[in-house]
Amino acid sequence: MSQQIKTDVLISGGGPVGLLVAYGLARQGVKALVVEQHDKDKQAMYGRATTLYPRTLEMLDQLDLLDDMNQRRTCHLSWMAYHVSTHNRHKYSEGVFRDAYKRLGGEPYIGWKLESLSVDPASEDDYKVTSHIRNLETNETVTVKSKYIVGADGGHSLVRRLAGITSEVEQTESKWIRIDGRLKTNMPDADLGFASIESKSHRNVLWVQLDHGVKRIGFAMTKQMMAKY
Repeated sequence: MSQQIKTDVLISGGGPVGLLVAYGLARQGVKALVVEQHDKDKQAMYGRATTLYPRTLEMLDQLDLLDDMNQRRTCHLSWMAYHVSTHNRHKYSEGVFRDAYKRLGGEPYIGWKLESLSVDPASEDDYKVTSHIRNLETNETVTVKSKYIVGADGGHSLVRRLAGITSEVEQTESKWIRIDGRLKTNMPDADLGFASIESKSHRNVLWVQLDHGVKRIGFAMTKQMMAKY
């Protein structure tokens, strides 16, 4: 018989969204359990989102997280003359949110995957959601009874699929190339942080300063490039 846990909210997905939800709930005294199937220490961290824009920074400030984010930021730059954005690689942002959640007593279930969920409206208590999670290394299973479940597990959300929630989405047909590395260039102001370069061969090219001297280049493959490669 598997172990059973009761929590106010079960959160599937331990990325930035799931961790911020858990942290925000913990600040309000709401008990939450975060389940994340990927071991963040082993998961590849290249090519993932970096830029945080003004409204996000305002929200992080309200959550008392901005100071910690600024300690780990790659660069800080003006945006549209009046506002500010920063570049933080995904793993550093996650680290700030995870540490803050742990300071409030949270402990994410890393290496655990949501397997199933069901909702019983006739349940005699408020814990109407029953979920089963599994440890991917040991195959141990745990039953989680919760009042709510949050799907913070990305565009292919398992929570959404298990709950039978449909979602109309539009997918781009563009294929993107993203390169993180130490690059040599004669481009002016290459280390300032952020640039958008117009190129005849590659159209709009993103140029971002990352941490430890690493730069990022990103561009969409043109039809001609797709045919060639």
